[in-house]
This record gives sequence, structure tokens and C-alpha cells, in this order.
Amino acid sequence: IVGEIKRGLPLPTIPTFNHVNELITPAITIAAVSLSISISMAKMFSRKHDYKVSANQELLAYGISNIVPSFFQCYPNAGSLSRSVVQEGSGGKTVLIGGFSSIVLGSVIMALTPLFRPLPMACLAAIIIVNLKGLFFQVKDFVFYIQISLLECILWTMTFVSVLLFDVDIGLYVGVCTSFIINTIRTQ
Repeated sequence: IVGEIKRGLPLPTIPTFNHVNELITPAITIAAVSLSISISMAKMFSRKHDYKVSANQELLAYGISNIVPSFFQCYPNAGSLSRSVVQEGSGGKTVLIGGFSSIVLGSVIMALTPLFRPLPMACLAAIIIVNLKGLFFQVKDFVFYIQISLLECILWTMTFVSVLLFDVDIGLYVGVCTSFIINTIRTQ
């Protein structure tokens, strides 16, 4: 069961810097993971819908979009694969779908949160899993990718296994290190 959800929005406050030393390493990890997920997701959709993505523009956009929420004690924002797949699956193709989602979410936070208290977590998980089923079936393309580039498959496998066995930040570090080693091998 979901349990109690606070109704309404928090009041703005100036962020304190008391815990900067403790939070700098996790903050860098969160930023790196969020940016890499967001850019890879943007590139996935850009290939599907034939448009270009600039990593520099994405970095600037996420940096700017995280300034205002810091005054409202929000989590850092980034692209959400599950939400993006749901929006695309429901026919959303423009930035306006994000605005519409924000209005709906704001209305829910302000008025409807008591209705979610008795909702089982399994119900929420089922909604996400049903919308991600297309991504789960992409595993069958692994054999095809091995034929294209064995080194890229090694990189993918090392990163994937590291995330499963350890954690996302460890998987990111393993992926970056493996990528560095593969690129060093290719250039020699």
C-alpha cells in the first residue's frame, strides 16, 4: 500500500551548504547518471523520430532546470525512461505534453493525494511494466549487436552486469572505464 502522501507544495527556502562535503561525491554521481540516462534516452527517441540531439544543449538544459527546484527541496530532475515511453505510447510528440503532464500532476498533488493512500504498490508497478514491455523485448536484438560490434557488446555487458550486481553508480564507473579501455585498444 502506498501510504500517506503529503498534500500541497513545499514553501521555497534557500538551500543550506552545511553538508556540501558529504554530498559532493553523490551529487556528481547523480549528475553523471542522470545526464547519461537522459542523453541516451534522447538519442534513442531521436533515432526513432529522426531529429538531432546535442549533448551540450542537454547538459545546459538540465543544469538550468535544476536551479529553481533546489529552492523547493526537490530531487534533481532528469529524463524518465518509463514516463517518456508512456507519453510516446499515448501519442505525445511535442513539448506541450510535458506542460500538460505538469498541470495534471500539480492538480493531483494539490487535491487528489488522499485517493492514492489505499492504492497497492503492485498496481503502480504494473502500469510501468506494461508500458516498458517494448524495451524488455529489445534484449532479443543482442545477437544482432554482437555481429555488428563485439567490443560494444562487451561494453554493454560489463556495464549491465555491474549495475545488476552492485549499483548504478558502480555500473557507470565500470562502463566509463571499459569504454576508455576499448577506445584505447581501438586507437592502437
